[in-house]
Amino acid sequence: MFKSSSGIKKATVIPVPNPVDTRKLLEAAEKLKFRDCKATEEESWGFIKPDYTDNWPLIPSFQHAHLITLRRDRRVPNKTKLSREWHEAIREKEKAEERKLTKEERLDLREKCKLKLFANTPPKESEYQAIYDSERRLLVVLESASSSVQFVVEKFNRLIDPQGVSVAWEASQQQPILEGTLTSWAYRPENIPEPLNLTLGTDYRLSSDDSKAVLANHQPGAEEINIHLMNRKQVEQLQLFWGESVSFALSAKKVLSQIDFKSYCSDNIKEIRENKEVDDIRVYEEGMFLVYYGAFLELWDIVTQIPEMPSGGL
Repeated sequence: MFKSSSGIKKATVIPVPNPVDTRKLLEAAEKLKFRDCKATEEESWGFIKPDYTDNWPLIPSFQHAHLITLRRDRRVPNKTKLSREWHEAIREKEKAEERKLTKEERLDLREKCKLKLFANTPPKESEYQAIYDSERRLLVVLESASSSVQFVVEKFNRLIDPQGVSVAWEASQQQPILEGTLTSWAYRPENIPEPLNLTLGTDYRLSSDDSKAVLANHQPGAEEINIHLMNRKQVEQLQLFWGESVSFALSAKKVLSQIDFKSYCSDNIKEIRENKEVDDIRVYEEGMFLVYYGAFLELWDIVTQIPEMPSGGL
C-alpha cells in the first residue's frame, strides 16, 4: 500500500488551515483520475489506487487518515538529440527563407521538434503519496525533495479547491527554522533536551555561504565536525536516533528522511502477519498502515517539541 515496503521513509508535514470534507475529496479525485499520456503529450497526471487492485477506493480511509496516491507520466526527450534537431531545423528554415528567425520563431521550432521526439520517447512514470489527517488537519507528503512536495501540494489543492480550501506551501518560502538548534546539538550533544529521548547519529550535512560538507560515519564530537562548525558552517541536516530503535534524518527545514521504523514496529508487524484470523487482505493492509502511520505520528510529536534556536556563530 505504501510505496516502500518499510512504510513511511520520508515526510514533509504541512498544516491544512481549514477542515476538508473527505467525502467530497473522493468525489473530486474520481474526476481527476490518472489517464495514459497521449503520444503528443509531454505529461499526464492523476490519482490512482494505492495497490493496482480493486481492494480499495481511489482514496482509502483508515480512521482519520486518508491515503492519496498520485501518478505522473512525463516524457523527457534526450537533450542532445533535441538540441541537434532544433538547430538543424533553424538552419534549414533560415536558409529557405533567407532571413534570421526571431526569438519567438526559434522557440516555436523547438516545441515542434520536441513534439516530434515525443513519439519515440516513452514516458517516465513516477508515483507520489500523501496522507490527509482529518483529525490533526495535516497533509503528510511522503516526499522530502521540495520539487516533489510542491507537485503533490499543487494537486492536493486541485482536490480541495471546490470546497474553497487551499494549502499554502511554496518551496522557495520554506525557512531553515531548526538550523540554529541542529548546529547547537552537533557542537554540544548535551544541548539536546533529555525528555525528547533523541541522540545524535553519525551523518551530517553542513553549509556556509560559499561551501558545503557532507560527513558520513562521524561520531558526535569528532574533530572534523567541530572544524566545520568553527568555520561558521551551519547544520542543514543530521541523523538522529529516537530511543534505541528509530533512526531518521532531520533537516533544518523540519523535513524527515531516511526514517527506519523496522525495529520499532517489528513486534506489531509480526503479530499482524502471524494472526491466522486475518485472512482478509483489506484487514491486513489496514493493520499495516495503522502501525506505520501510528509510529510516524509518535515520532512527529517528538519533532514538534524540538525548540527553535536562532542561527549564528558558536
